[in-house]
Amino acid sequence: FTSWTPDGGLVFVTPRGIRRVDGDGGSGAYLELDHRYEIGTPSGRLVLRNVRVLDGTGAPIREGMDVTLNGNRIETIAPTSDIEPEDVRTVDGGGRTLIPGLIEMHTHLSLPAFGSEHGKVWLAYGITSMRTPADMPYRVLEERESIRSGRRIGPRVFFTGGTMDGDRIYYSGGLAIGDEEELAQEVQRAFDLDYDLVKTYVRLPDDFQKLVIEEAHRQGVFVTSHEIYPAIAYGVDGVEHVAGTSRRGFSPKITDLRRSYDDVVELVAGSGVFFTPTVLIYGGYSLALAQEPDLLEERRFTLLYPAWAQERFRQAPVANDLTGSRAVMAPIFETVDELAERGAR
Repeated sequence: FTSWTPDGGLVFVTPRGIRRVDGDGGSGAYLELDHRYEIGTPSGRLVLRNVRVLDGTGAPIREGMDVTLNGNRIETIAPTSDIEPEDVRTVDGGGRTLIPGLIEMHTHLSLPAFGSEHGKVWLAYGITSMRTPADMPYRVLEERESIRSGRRIGPRVFFTGGTMDGDRIYYSGGLAIGDEEELAQEVQRAFDLDYDLVKTYVRLPDDFQKLVIEEAHRQGVFVTSHEIYPAIAYGVDGVEHVAGTSRRGFSPKITDLRRSYDDVVELVAGSGVFFTPTVLIYGGYSLALAQEPDLLEERRFTLLYPAWAQERFRQAPVANDLTGSRAVMAPIFETVDELAERGAR
């Protein structure tokens, strides 16, 4: 994020704004730019006619309903009428099922990059909110602000920047933190850029993890991690992945036979942390394709995914043995079920 100016100066991005310094390293100043934008809010009334309504409460599906939207709020849900409303935009649902928006709890905007199609892909699959627990901060800020302002189509974005990692980072894009001064700078950047959450990563020393959690909580910011202990003892708010990389050199949450034992279940359920299993990356994707092989042929995929992405997904190894694929996933599903039964969040 550094550029030369015509007169030999340097311009670069900082959490506080864009700064310019002279080429000889002399005086510097922040450039006064107006970065304000208006949040795009829908207006007017829209009627979705003749839809099946599944409201997510456990109530039976309601057939043949009209749903009236006023601005960005549902105004009424009533049986379909033969009377055409006047001066109101209508969309014929054709008996399709209307569901509440889905929330994607763990994804990353930077991988893969779809350009302006990115948000359309999420919405096409029913995702109206997404949470990215690690990303390039300015890239994801640009995406979120473009969507919020109505310049780009996409779901709501809840985000953090790069993972807070030790001085030997695990993934590119992580923040290499070697001492408490660097730690304080990165935590402050999280507040300056208004992160929705902070992600501590697998090579961050335990004592630094504790400092991050304490400072983030003083500012009212959620902290998530791959780690389960001592992170939970320090008050971490969330745990990512049923397995996941770890600084221990092994997963403290799951065995090589893909089972989690009672100590793990009790820590998660008893502490009240939010647990995001991400079962897709441990064989759930292969199972989904084994159950529904036409997922890569249906219209949303062929229309919205770039050609290179379609090829990448089609080349991924997929188990043709549905019974075997289910057996591979069974221990992980048992862990998730056990957590739910114990009242885990």
